Amino acid sequence: MTEVSASSLSEHTSDSSKTGSSKTSEHSGTKVEPERDDGSSPMDMERIIQTDRITKSLDKLVYQTKLAICINNLMNDNILANILTKKHLDAVTSTIYQYHRPVYEYAASLINIAAADDISAGDLSLKNRVNPDLCFMMYTLCSYPELKPHVERITEQVKGPSVGLKYLQKLEEFRDLMVIQMKTTAADELAAIINTRKLEKSNNESLEKIREDKECLEQEKLDHEQIMREKLELIEQLKQELELNHHKAIIKRKKEILDSERQMVVATRAHTVKYQMLKEEAEETQDGYHSLLHRGLLAEKQLRDRRRKCEVQLQSWLQKYDVEMIVKQEELDELIKVHEEEREKIEVLKVIYGVFS
Repeated sequence: MTEVSASSLSEHTSDSSKTGSSKTSEHSGTKVEPERDDGSSPMDMERIIQTDRITKSLDKLVYQTKLAICINNLMNDNILANILTKKHLDAVTSTIYQYHRPVYEYAASLINIAAADDISAGDLSLKNRVNPDLCFMMYTLCSYPELKPHVERITEQVKGPSVGLKYLQKLEEFRDLMVIQMKTTAADELAAIINTRKLEKSNNESLEKIREDKECLEQEKLDHEQIMREKLELIEQLKQELELNHHKAIIKRKKEILDSERQMVVATRAHTVKYQMLKEEAEETQDGYHSLLHRGLLAEKQLRDRRRKCEVQLQSWLQKYDVEMIVKQEELDELIKVHEEEREKIEVLKVIYGVFS
């Protein structure tokens, strides 16, 4: 691979700084326009210019870091082969291949063995980016703006913990903090100092008030302890009275228990006598019940026999009545038939009589 001289490397680096800053300032969205207002001082204008310069440098560094993280993905997806020229592609591929080959095969190359070990372990610190081959490779890749969308896309898709991603995150946080710090004007700093002094004064007043409140709280604590001691003495006195009353209550309750047991014995005896009387009465009632039940069963049997006889007699009467009614119905039918015949004869006679009359 062709070696790059120090002068050409410095020119490449300066050109890359210009090209990368113009690209990454659009990516970060933190570009500062050095426009002077009527009320800005020369110091503020110098601050705005320096802010813009440092912001561009940081944006360039962020983009180069993302590019370094995505180089393997760009090679694997054939993105470099589709965008880079053949000459630049061969140079970049040779550098990448050189850093991925075993170190002993390139002992005479520009790669430092310790740097190669650090890169293989994921260390992307500054000492591992001063190699001329790597500088030329980064300059070449930064000169192609078509790579930027792919770099952003691949960086968002990269997952998992890695040293490169942690370094990128810290670098972006450092860039944001630097932008915020550099946007602070002299008037803002003066206002911050005034506010700080006001806060210190307010803090001193608050400390004085806290000290006074602390003294009041200590005095209130002493008073509270005195009151608590008096209340404890009162509690001890009440405990003694409570124990005395409890002893009296125990004696009274024992006496009431004895009286209750005595009354219970008397009531139990009376209940036993009454129970015997009720038991005898229940036995007599049971005997009377069985006697009445026996007489009732005999009477029921007799009544059932009489009822059965009456039903049989009634059934014979009903049958006899039905036979008689059938005979009577036949006689009635004959009489009705004779009556009808006689009536017809009378009608004929009436007709005949009417004709002759």
